[in-house]
Amino acid sequence: MLAQRANGRFIFAATIVRMIDQDQPHERLPLVCSMLRGDVEQVWGDVGHLYASIIDSVEPSTRETALRYISLLANLAEPLSLSDLRLLFGLDVYPLLVPFSALVYVPPPDSRDAVQLYHSTLRDFLERRNLKQNEDSRVSANRIHHPLAIRCFRTMARMLKRDICELQDPSLLHDEIPDFPQRRDAVPRALRYACLYWFHHMERLLPDGEIQGCLLEFLEGRLLFAVEACTVLGELDSVIRLFRAARKHIMGWPASSFPGMEQTTGLLYDAWRLVVDFYDPINASALHIYESALPCAPEKSRIRLTYSRVLAEATSFTFEEGLDVQWGCVTRVIEMKTDQFELSLSPDTSQVAAFRRDTERTGTIMLWDTATGALITSYLLEDMTDAVEVVDVSKRKVEVTHGGSFVAFRDSRQCYLWWPSSQKVVKIAAPQAEVFFGPLAISRNSDKIASVSVSARASASDMSKSCTVRIHDTASLQPISSWTFPPRFKEFPIIGLDFSSKDESLLVQAEMVTQTGDCLFSLIHVIDSIDGQLLWHEQFNNYCNAIFSPDDDIILCFDITNVILLRRVVSPQNVRAVRPSSLFNFSLSTFLKDRRSSQQFLRSYEKLPAVACAKARTYKPVDLEAYPHDRPEYVADPLPDKPVAIRQGGKICALTYGGGNMKKTRWRMQNDECFGIADIVGYITAPIVDLSLTATVPPIKSPKLEMCKALQLEIEGYTRLLVSKRGDVAVYGSKAARGNKYILVGLDLQSVRDTFRCNIVPDIPKVVHSPSVDISSREQFVFSPKSTYFAVLNIRGGRGHVQVWNSRSGVLIGSAPVSPPFFVRTAGWNAIFSEDETLLALSDHVHFTSSFIGVYSLEGNTVKHLGSISPSLFCRARYLLASVTHDAVNYFYYGDNSNLFHHLQWRKATSTSVSVSSIPNLGNIIHIEHSASFQRIYCRRYMESTESALNLKRPASEGTGMYELEEDDASKA
Repeated sequence: MLAQRANGRFIFAATIVRMIDQDQPHERLPLVCSMLRGDVEQVWGDVGHLYASIIDSVEPSTRETALRYISLLANLAEPLSLSDLRLLFGLDVYPLLVPFSALVYVPPPDSRDAVQLYHSTLRDFLERRNLKQNEDSRVSANRIHHPLAIRCFRTMARMLKRDICELQDPSLLHDEIPDFPQRRDAVPRALRYACLYWFHHMERLLPDGEIQGCLLEFLEGRLLFAVEACTVLGELDSVIRLFRAARKHIMGWPASSFPGMEQTTGLLYDAWRLVVDFYDPINASALHIYESALPCAPEKSRIRLTYSRVLAEATSFTFEEGLDVQWGCVTRVIEMKTDQFELSLSPDTSQVAAFRRDTERTGTIMLWDTATGALITSYLLEDMTDAVEVVDVSKRKVEVTHGGSFVAFRDSRQCYLWWPSSQKVVKIAAPQAEVFFGPLAISRNSDKIASVSVSARASASDMSKSCTVRIHDTASLQPISSWTFPPRFKEFPIIGLDFSSKDESLLVQAEMVTQTGDCLFSLIHVIDSIDGQLLWHEQFNNYCNAIFSPDDDIILCFDITNVILLRRVVSPQNVRAVRPSSLFNFSLSTFLKDRRSSQQFLRSYEKLPAVACAKARTYKPVDLEAYPHDRPEYVADPLPDKPVAIRQGGKICALTYGGGNMKKTRWRMQNDECFGIADIVGYITAPIVDLSLTATVPPIKSPKLEMCKALQLEIEGYTRLLVSKRGDVAVYGSKAARGNKYILVGLDLQSVRDTFRCNIVPDIPKVVHSPSVDISSREQFVFSPKSTYFAVLNIRGGRGHVQVWNSRSGVLIGSAPVSPPFFVRTAGWNAIFSEDETLLALSDHVHFTSSFIGVYSLEGNTVKHLGSISPSLFCRARYLLASVTHDAVNYFYYGDNSNLFHHLQWRKATSTSVSVSSIPNLGNIIHIEHSASFQRIYCRRYMESTESALNLKRPASEGTGMYELEEDDASKA
C-alpha cells in the first residue's frame, strides 16, 4: 500500500520509513495508518503535504523554534556538526532537531558527522512556508541570512585571536612544524565557517545598522586574525576572492545610509592588497601577516593605521625609511621567462591570456587570474607553422585574444578557439593559398571572430594580392562575411580590429609605412559585420589607434599625446563614392623632404581611389571645447609612452599591445573593479595593473597644434631623445651625424603651447688630427632631479668636458674638463645630481676593467671640478656610483683579487675618501642603491633583470666595519 500511495516518489516512501523508525515508533504508527486509510489520494506522492503532516505532528511548544533553526541550517553554505552548530548558534540544537529526524539527519551528540537535510525539497518547502502573503522574496531571505551573518560576526569576535594555533615562531614554515596538522585540525569548523562565509550571508540580506556595525567592528578589530586563521586552514585563495567580492558588493550600498562606507571599502581593499602583495610569505607562515606583511604595508594605508597597535608589538623588522606612501598600481607580476610573448585581457579584465614561445615549433597558451596573479590553466600548442615570407608588422607570428568564455589564438595557418573550462579546441583553417597575419577580434557576445589573411606568396616588397578581413561564426565555424582592401590599399598592413558594442560594425585600422618603418598616415574603415559592406573610411596623416566609444556613436583616434573624436551623424541614405580626405591639411611634400621615397609616395597618394560605400555613414570631428564631457583620459601609469587604459564618460576600457597591434577590453563602469596589463617591450615580465590606482593623463586640447609641433621637429631633423624625471622637459636631438644640436621643450599636457623652448649647441673638444687618434665625437646627457639643469658630456679624440645649461632659459652655466685621460675610452657612463642640485658626480666604466668618478660643483652659478676618484693606471678595479648628497659622494669599490665589496665616501670638505664598511663580494654588479642608513642595499647583477634587496646584519666582529649580508627574497623587484 505504501508503494502505491508514494506514486513512485522514493523520497516520499523513504521519509515515511524514517518517521516510523524514530525512537518511539509506536507513537508514529497511528499517524501513518490514519494517513494510509484516509481519503487523501489526491495528495499522495506530494512531498510538501507529507512535510506539513510531519511538522504538524510535533509538539507545538517547540515546533516554531525548531523550524527556525532548521531553516537556518538549511541555508548554511556547508553543513556543520552538532558541536559546531552549538558554537555558531550559541545553543544546543540537538533536542530541537530530534522530533524532525525523519526530515533531517541528526547524528549522535558526540559525533563529528554533519547535520544535513535528507532532501533539498525540504529547503524549498520551508522557503514557501516562510514567505508571507505579498511579501518580497528579499525580505523573506533577509529573515534567514541576517541572523546567520550576525552569528558569523559574533563567532569570530568570540574565538579569533592572534596566533590561534600557538605557532609562536614566525620564522618556521608550516612544513617545518612537526605537529602542524594537529594544531590546524584543532581550529573549530564553526570558526572556519564564520571566517569564510560571513559574506555569503551578508550579500543575501538587506543591510541595516546592526549589520554595518558588526562588519566595521570586524574589519577594524579582527581582520588580520581572520586572515591568519584562513591561512592556517589552507584557504588563503578564498580570502582573496572574499575581500574582492565583499568590497564590490558593499560599494553598491547607498553611501548616505552607511557612514562607515569609506573606511569599510578602504580596509577591504587594503586587506586584499596586503594578501596579494605578500601572498608567498603569508602562505608559507601564517604569522608573517604580522611579522612582515603589515610592517611593509604603505605608510598611509588604512590597514596600517588601523592596526598600529599590532605594529607596536615586538617584530623583527624595523623600517627607518623607504615605505611607500600608498599602494602602487602594480598588484602582481607575471613571470614569462622570455620576452617572446603576447598578452590579451578578458573582456571583464578578470583574466589575462598569454602566449609564450617555447621553441621554434611549440608554444604555451596560459590563463592567469588578474586579481591573484595565479596561473589558472594552460594549453600546449605544438607543430606551429610560420610563413616567414608573409608581411607581418609585428614580426611575431602568433596572435592571442581573450573572448570571455574562450581564448582565440592563431599561427600563420590555423586559428584556434580554446575553451579552458573543458580544454576543448577547434580550428579555423586559413583559406587555400592564404595565410593569417595581424590581429584577431572577438565580438561582444562572443559569437563572431574577425581575422586577417593574405596571399601565401605575398612578400614585404611585392604583395600580389590584397588583404582580406573575414568574420566567422564561433559556434558553426562558418564564414559570415568578408571584406577585401581595394587594390591600391594592398600596401597597408592591418594593425587593429574592433567590434562595436552592438556587434553591428567592425572597425578596421591600417597604416602606411615607409621602408624605414616610419608611419606616414593611417586609414580607418568601418564595415558591416553581417554583409561585409564598407560603411565609412577616413585618412589620418600620422599613426593613431582607433576604437569605438562605449555607445558606438564616437570613434576615438588617439596616441599618448593627442586625440581626435569622430561622432556619427545622420547622413542621406544613398550610395556614393567616398575619397579618403586628410583630416589635417599638412604638406606631405614638406613632410617627406629629404626622404628617398617622397616622389614615389606622393604619386601613390595623389591616386588614392574613391571607394564605394554601399551604406553611407558619416562621422564628423567633435569640438572638445564645446563638448568637454566627451574628452577621454589616458591611463599612462606605469607606461608613460602609451596608454594602459582609456576613460571616457564614466567608463573605462583596458588596452594591451603586441607587435604593433592594440587590443581593448569591453567598456566598463569606472567604479567597477578593472585591471590592466603593462606589456613592456623587451621585458620578461608582465605587471598586472589596478586601474583604480593609476594616474590619468588628459590629452591636450588641440591635437592639430600638437601634431604640427611634432611634425615641425621632424621637418627640422630632430627627434625626441629623453624626458626629464619629472616629465616636464624633453630634449630633441639632431639626426645629423655632425649636428650636435639639441632643443629643450617644456611639456605641459594641459596647454596647447610649449611652456618654453630653447636651443642647445654643445662645444666639441678640439683635437689635433692624427691617424692614430679617434676624432669621432660622442655625447651623452642628463637632466637634474628638478629639471633645472641639462648636462652634456662630450668626448672626442682623447679629450672631454662636461657642460651644464639652465634647461628653461638655455643659458650656459659653465663647463669643466674631464680627467684623467683614460676616462675618454669609456664604454658607458652614469651621472647623479644631489637632490638640491648643487653637486654632480660622473662615473664611467670600460668593459668592467677600470673606473673613474669625477665630482663637480654647481654652486655660484658655475661649474667647478672639485676632485676625482680613480685607481692607478695599472690597477684593475671597479667603482659603482651609489648616491650624491650636498657634501658627499657614496660609492662602492672592489678589485680583481678582493673578496670584499667596500663602501667608501668621498667628502667635499676634505676632497678625500674614507672607508665606511665592507661586505662580501657581490659579483658582477652593474647598479647599486641604498637606504638612508645604509642598512639595506639594492643591487642588480650583470645579465639579470631583477633587483636584489640585501640587509646588512650586525658586524661579524666587534670594532670592525665588516658586515654580513642577508638576502631578502620577498623584496626582489
